Amino acid sequence: MPDQNPADPGADRPAVRLEDRLTDLESRIAFLEHSLDTVNQTVLSLDRANRNFRQECDQLRQRVEEMGEAGSGQPDPPPPHY
Repeated sequence: MPDQNPADPGADRPAVRLEDRLTDLESRIAFLEHSLDTVNQTVLSLDRANRNFRQECDQLRQRVEEMGEAGSGQPDPPPPHY
């Protein structure tokens, strides 16, 4: 390996490139962490909404069953125009 000359401005170029690459990787990691947090918050929000919809669906199903049980004793009379 050749000796590095301190007067030569390109002598430390590999170190500069390595530092630039490290900075770029750190920036990318920060971006990915932010993206992951955003996706995680979206998934949690959708999960809460899904649970609420399921609960509402169960309540509606129960009401429909109760309505069917309440009306099953006597058939509905025919409409007046029949």
